[in-house]
Amino acid sequence: MTHWTSQASVVQRRGRAGRCKPGLCFNLFSREQFERMAPHQSAEMQRVSLEEVVLQTKIQCSDSCKAQEFLSKALDPPSPFAVHSAVSQLREIGALDDKEGLTALGKHMAFLPVEPRIAKMIIYGAIFRCLDPVLTIAASLSYKDPFVSPLNWREQADQSRKHFAGDSRSDHVALLNAFNGWTDAMSQSRGKEFVQQRYLHWGTLNMIRGMRDQFSRLLEDSDLVPNTNSGAAVNVFSENMELVKAILCAGLFPNVVKVGLGLESKGQGGKKRVRVAFRTKSDGRVALHPSSVNSDEKKFISQWLVYHDKVKSTQVFIRDSSMVHPVALICFSGKDVREMHHGPTPSAPQPFVTLTVDGDRWMAFHCAPRLARVLQAVRGELNKMIACSISAVSRNGTLFHYHSKLIEIVNLLLTLPVQQPLPTTPW
Repeated sequence: MTHWTSQASVVQRRGRAGRCKPGLCFNLFSREQFERMAPHQSAEMQRVSLEEVVLQTKIQCSDSCKAQEFLSKALDPPSPFAVHSAVSQLREIGALDDKEGLTALGKHMAFLPVEPRIAKMIIYGAIFRCLDPVLTIAASLSYKDPFVSPLNWREQADQSRKHFAGDSRSDHVALLNAFNGWTDAMSQSRGKEFVQQRYLHWGTLNMIRGMRDQFSRLLEDSDLVPNTNSGAAVNVFSENMELVKAILCAGLFPNVVKVGLGLESKGQGGKKRVRVAFRTKSDGRVALHPSSVNSDEKKFISQWLVYHDKVKSTQVFIRDSSMVHPVALICFSGKDVREMHHGPTPSAPQPFVTLTVDGDRWMAFHCAPRLARVLQAVRGELNKMIACSISAVSRNGTLFHYHSKLIEIVNLLLTLPVQQPLPTTPW
């Protein structure tokens, strides 16, 4: 959401007009708007999300010290509501336990200089042996999009982005393929030509490469990956894009979009038509940003997308999104999966079971009873595998690599045909 700046910032900017010689400063707002602005900008701790701050707080103080108690001693303390919200989100992603103590996963997340959700994504990428693509996506989400969109070449730039996405229905896969293409071109001394033809920003790609190297070194320092021959060991499944997008689910949850049908009228009093629509649990009806590769899609195989960033202007826009398999959400999102039995109905004559993530009916998945039991069993084993891997790292610095068969089972489940959701009325 866009906010007005402070009066002090406006005055500081005005000084730039006369830095070298007398000049004029034009402000694109009225004098009345200037008078309504805050005299000074509030402290950063009062303006930003506090997940990273709270995580670092728990590293600095004992588990018995609450984050609210610690941060209340700051010169400009954040609001109790903001601290409580940050603690709740850290509990939701497994960084804090119910008593607000750091978990083993949380300690490793605090070691990475990125927001906690992205840190979790990186750690899961190492555990599930698809680290290289996850590092690229994590670096880009932590910095910025490498694609550029020149005013006179916007359509060509959008086509370049969609070319990199292929049929993945994923902005994140698009930036991954763009980075990999750039590194390949660099090895052939065609880097500058590549970025010009593909509407990419050289400086951004170079920064992403540096951040990837930094994350990799930090993982080695924290013993999350072995120091020697780590590339082959943690990239066995790096070519499986469905698994990579499943890791995105683990990090980005609960940033989930549900795809359905919506009624839209064209003009005042125009005839209503049914078209694809998007909803989130917290915002209701949303739209995909025009720069997203999914913005013009008319049909999605899966009715679920995950995203990292959203903005609000005339409405809420999802900036980046990836279509994910329902199995990815069942196996990697939330804390648990709960089962609700349903008998046959006129619209679904065969018996089916509804699985919900954390008991939330908004995220409901319908499947055959036998498949439901398989998915619940796999989810339980994955939870054990993650806990085992993290605890092994914490205990002796060695990452367990004895879960190949389980990861292969997950890869197999991610290839299952997606069942169409039960019929619903348009939103």
